[in-house]
Amino acid sequence: MDTPSRAGLFATRGRVLLARFLLLAGGCVVGLLLGEVALRVFGYRLGTTSAYQPDPYCGVRHVPHYRGWHTRESRVWIEINSHGFRDRERTIAKPPGTYRIAVVGDSFSEALQVDLDDTFWSVMERSLAKSWQAAGCRVEVLNFGVSGYGTAQALEMLRHYVWDYQPDLVMLEFLAANDVSNNSQQLQQDRIRPYYTWDGERLVLDNSFLQEPERVRFQTSRWIRLKDAVVHHSRVAALIYQWRHRQHVPPPTTDGDEPGLVMDAFRAPDDPAWSEAWAVTDRLVVEMARQVRARGAEFVVLMANCGVEVDPQDTAREQLMQRLGVSDLLYPERRMAALGAAHDIPVICLAEAMRAYSQEHQVYLHGFINNGLGTGHWNETGHQVVGELAAAHLTRLWSDGPPRMRGTGASPAEDAPSARLPRLEHSSATRAAYHGGKPDSSRSRTDRAPSAT
Repeated sequence: MDTPSRAGLFATRGRVLLARFLLLAGGCVVGLLLGEVALRVFGYRLGTTSAYQPDPYCGVRHVPHYRGWHTRESRVWIEINSHGFRDRERTIAKPPGTYRIAVVGDSFSEALQVDLDDTFWSVMERSLAKSWQAAGCRVEVLNFGVSGYGTAQALEMLRHYVWDYQPDLVMLEFLAANDVSNNSQQLQQDRIRPYYTWDGERLVLDNSFLQEPERVRFQTSRWIRLKDAVVHHSRVAALIYQWRHRQHVPPPTTDGDEPGLVMDAFRAPDDPAWSEAWAVTDRLVVEMARQVRARGAEFVVLMANCGVEVDPQDTAREQLMQRLGVSDLLYPERRMAALGAAHDIPVICLAEAMRAYSQEHQVYLHGFINNGLGTGHWNETGHQVVGELAAAHLTRLWSDGPPRMRGTGASPAEDAPSARLPRLEHSSATRAAYHGGKPDSSRSRTDRAPSAT
């Protein structure tokens, strides 16, 4: 009987190993396919951290047609429209007989934490449409807000994207607790965004972020772009990516501090970095108003707020005031109102009216059950209050309809001497808005949130 040769033994062993490898590989492929099918059936998508892409003007913008769940605050299904904005599908050309309001701002305008119909700009759109119905006016409020934006990025959004939609009014949503520091490269230390500096005579755009190595690598590396494409098209790859890049969400605090916010904005600047940041911010707001008026449109600033400013209980607010050495948290609103008075820029201050509402109804206007009430972004009730207050302000000024919809369609200056919005006084006018048009929060789920203890 012949003994098997060594070569024959190696060949047999090789075939066995190859068969085992192919079996293992096939099992992995089948497992991945089953996992892909299962994740798609159950509706798994990339989280909203993947809803952004590089932008040559603003640093970052939304990915058009993005779909996914936002789960860090509340749980909301998010859809980005075909133009790359968190909004309904809108035509670029303005429909005849339509008054368009464009909202630019940060995550408070982006509003990933609530359903589209619950956002303050949707509430404002419905309320204004009802108030101006007699004037035969259709109202559209378009949202251009993006998380993380400072005033410089809002200005770039206005310059390069908003004007395509021919807005009649531009509303800047401004959150002092991070927008001021966002406008300072020294305070922000984020290299992947545009900044403006003041050279003593004019604002100068610094777009050096375009040459940042991280950005260049993303745009030029085929491997990185391939990996990005796989993650966006494969649910299994997306799950692995999100597990590897999962972020720890700090628990809410009781002293008023919040992640992502800089509470030094609530006191007058006492060092060169903050003085410069505020000075640049002031000039950016004035420049935005100038550019808007040059287009024949109106401009208004809406002052957003963080949870501690409007908490139904005073404890955290008083602790923060004591730590900052201030008697209230209204410095940003007073400063912006003074800027508005000097440059004829209307400023809608919300903090006092919203705090009065939260204390009267003992409800939180920020936060959600899954991340803590009284912190983070506006919840459904918060958006309802903001939308109603903003709409009440505009309808008090234009009770018979917005100026561009009156009569001949001439410019506001030609058609109505009172068309330009007057400045909104810091306290009495906001209280009047609150008492004159108190929001109806009965439709909001968060209105039933428990009071603070």
